[in-house]
Amino acid sequence: MLTPPERMTEHMAIWGIAIHPDFQGLGLGKRLIELIEEYVKKKGIKKLHASYFEPNINAKRLYVDKLNYEIEGRQKFATKLKDGTYADIILIDKILDQQ
Repeated sequence: MLTPPERMTEHMAIWGIAIHPDFQGLGLGKRLIELIEEYVKKKGIKKLHASYFEPNINAKRLYVDKLNYEIEGRQKFATKLKDGTYADIILIDKILDQQ
């Protein structure tokens, strides 16, 4: 028996944040993500998805290095930046509860 599509993904959530440049480096992004994780755990979410643009080294440091998200994939040539160049989008996931 197949599981209906909405039931197949009800354990996952997609999130995103942006911190104004004037407030970056103050720990606000990390705290927001921690709050997101706490909230979704209470709601029964077991896996979180997010993404960031390839040139964003600070995002990689925060998500992957500090908060233990895993790089799950890459969308090549996925977005056009303001300067006219193109960037890849890095897809990240974190499993909060494996049961």
